[in-house]
Amino acid sequence: MLVVMVRIPINSPEQAEQMIERFKNRAGRVDSYPGFIGFELLRGDEECISMTRWASQEDLDRWMNSPDNMQAHAKTLEYPQASGQGQSTAAHSSHGHGQAGGPPRPQVSIYEVAIPGAEKV
Repeated sequence: MLVVMVRIPINSPEQAEQMIERFKNRAGRVDSYPGFIGFELLRGDEECISMTRWASQEDLDRWMNSPDNMQAHAKTLEYPQASGQGQSTAAHSSHGHGQAGGPPRPQVSIYEVAIPGAEKV
């Protein structure tokens, strides 16, 4: 199993709430993809983390290369500016890092689960 974590910088509690609402209202195209196990959105003081779980690297690759993924990430997102003041708008067609001097962009990390947690009912 793989866990994909996308760290999304935020500047304020209001911006965190906007991010939470955006994810609550997402299209959910990924939910029915083969190998997709689950999604969580974590909220911290300075970032939100979008976390998805996948059965295999092949399943994740299939999603990442799909037209549905491109559509899901084709919307314009707002990112905080590096100075921490205001917001900047940037096109987001895939998960990636910001350019030098630009606003911080989501940072993506992929982890293989070494010891899975026990499911509680």
